[in-house]
Amino acid sequence: MLKRLLPNLACMLCHQHSSSVVCQFCRYDTVFFHHTDKPSNLLLRPEVAKYVKHSAIDGLYSIGPYQWPLNKLIGRLKSSRDLLPAGVLADWFAESIANADLPLLPEALLPVPITYWRYYQRRYNQAVELANLIGKKINIPVDTQWARRKTAKQQTGLNRQQRLQNLRRAYIVSDGLPYRHLAIVDDVITTGSTVDVLAKQLKRANPRVKIDVWATAVTLAPLVNRS
Repeated sequence: MLKRLLPNLACMLCHQHSSSVVCQFCRYDTVFFHHTDKPSNLLLRPEVAKYVKHSAIDGLYSIGPYQWPLNKLIGRLKSSRDLLPAGVLADWFAESIANADLPLLPEALLPVPITYWRYYQRRYNQAVELANLIGKKINIPVDTQWARRKTAKQQTGLNRQQRLQNLRRAYIVSDGLPYRHLAIVDDVITTGSTVDVLAKQLKRANPRVKIDVWATAVTLAPLVNRS
């Protein structure tokens, strides 16, 4: 409550005096994907697309790579029950979309669902919070009823094929969604497996739907045992 009432006096990242949540110096040090000489759709950039599974995804849009400070902001959002980073990330993402070469905006934002246990731990779904804030800024409705996350087996100890099979059983997607163009919203894309599985289920019901993925950050470098 005090955080909401008291004025912000320090940068969330460097803790130096600042009237904004993230100071101008930390923002200046942030690596953004937006570049006038490169496509906004990251799937058209080989250095990004080769690390992201996207067999059913038409576009990928993000603020920047999953490194400082985006990883710190996302980590704080997911682990500290602190929604201040969501506002910063939503502002930066809305700016990146405003500068993107998008012919049309999606009709709806679909946040990736989480398990009830994760929701109980955090008290919120970070993808929903991000989608709501972004949606308000650029006037796009958010659909939180489009899919449900089931309790699935832990991925630890499973091989690649077993992990993919486990992931396919983890979600129930609603049939008959009335969208021709939508965006799945998540905080960070590591391999793209989750959003690609969801996109496949959506296209199984409606093969003509255009599916973008909106994420605040994307992991670029390959990781050991990525899933």
